[in-house]
Amino acid sequence: MNTLYKDLKAFFRKYLHANEEEIGLLVQWAVATHQYGKYPAFPILHIQGDFATGKNRRLELISMICYKPDVSTNPSASALFRTIDAYKGTVLIDEADFVLGSNDVKSCLLAGFKKGGCFRRSVQRNNHAKGFEPVKFDVYCPKVLVTRNGIKDDALLSRSITITTLPKPSDSNVPDILPLEAYNEGKLLKNRLIKALNNQTQRRIP
Repeated sequence: MNTLYKDLKAFFRKYLHANEEEIGLLVQWAVATHQYGKYPAFPILHIQGDFATGKNRRLELISMICYKPDVSTNPSASALFRTIDAYKGTVLIDEADFVLGSNDVKSCLLAGFKKGGCFRRSVQRNNHAKGFEPVKFDVYCPKVLVTRNGIKDDALLSRSITITTLPKPSDSNVPDILPLEAYNEGKLLKNRLIKALNNQTQRRIP
């Protein structure tokens, strides 16, 4: 795993202008998503910054490595909690400023911070006596929020790890557009990661 971690960090370093502390954090968070069910809680990764500061680049790189990525922009609360319950992967929300004004979205994100967190809503059932049935949706999963203006809700902010992005310097060697080879590299690294985690699990089984 040590060699794999080094290769993952080198991959992020190659395509992202960021300091070593941030690169290490992004890699560890993305790797941890593959075993999020083992943790009692999982922090939201909040990427905040202005236009052209590398927010989407971070989103792209994380989505290549994390567990079952689902990237969306401006999802409704209904789409969000149903997607999490059905898909049980990593939810990545770009331009999250547009959805954080919704109390239902914030409630879903807050509930989904801890294992066992659920979001209850009435669902139409034709065979139900009153036409509707209360249903619990499991909303615990890793989440990435990308914002321009930050998270204004203190409770949500307290459950988040915030990275503030800055423009890359003019002498940076990081490409402005990810080349095709980057996606191929990310796919190979993710396959290596999955294989390594599976091998670890097998070694622990008596």
